[in-house]
Amino acid sequence: MVMQCYACEKEAVSREHAPPLCIFPESADAPTHQLQRKNLITVPACDDHNLRKSKDDEYLMMVLVAHFENNALSKAQASTKVSRAWQRRPHLASMAVQNPIPIELNGQQRVAFHVDSERFDRAMELIAKALVFHEYGRRWNDPCRAWSPSMLPSNPATAEQVLQTSNAMLEAIPQVFSGKPLLGSNPETFQYRIYLPQAGEKLGLVEMRFYEGFQVLAMLGASVEA
Repeated sequence: MVMQCYACEKEAVSREHAPPLCIFPESADAPTHQLQRKNLITVPACDDHNLRKSKDDEYLMMVLVAHFENNALSKAQASTKVSRAWQRRPHLASMAVQNPIPIELNGQQRVAFHVDSERFDRAMELIAKALVFHEYGRRWNDPCRAWSPSMLPSNPATAEQVLQTSNAMLEAIPQVFSGKPLLGSNPETFQYRIYLPQAGEKLGLVEMRFYEGFQVLAMLGASVEA
């Protein structure tokens, strides 16, 4: 029997972590050395959807840990794993933090930076598909689009519309996931829950939370534009 990849029809040659392993801090880097790599989710994967996307995984981790609402675990990850990576390869810093912009948020001075949204969304959509495969044992072949209320829109022309959509989605979450708890063996690093489209419905949803502060939603269904 040939096992197929969670994201395509190619033969699986390894297993991919969902989310990627680098998202989960090593015990030596955690503030109180707590174990954050227990009972991790893995799914069968081809090379394209595992080893060949390792740079995308690293970029994703660097973006996630930068969010100001994250917990202490995220800050430790930034000061240890990310710092070591930047020391070894200084170009990673300029790649991850592009065009930093000083801003004031909730009365405090912060720094915003541009995110490669195409790269970020691609990584998140693969995580969402892997989670669906893990929970339901089947590949999600219909459209999947990631979106995060933890990131601000950078295009002034569409900012108001994006924020309105963002607020509407956030208001709908309690109803969509009514009675459905967040899952994950390492909740300080990652939690998720899934709502698949039911009969007659066109849209499902995967909610993902990283470091208790960075929220990402992946919309599932044929009604999502490609």
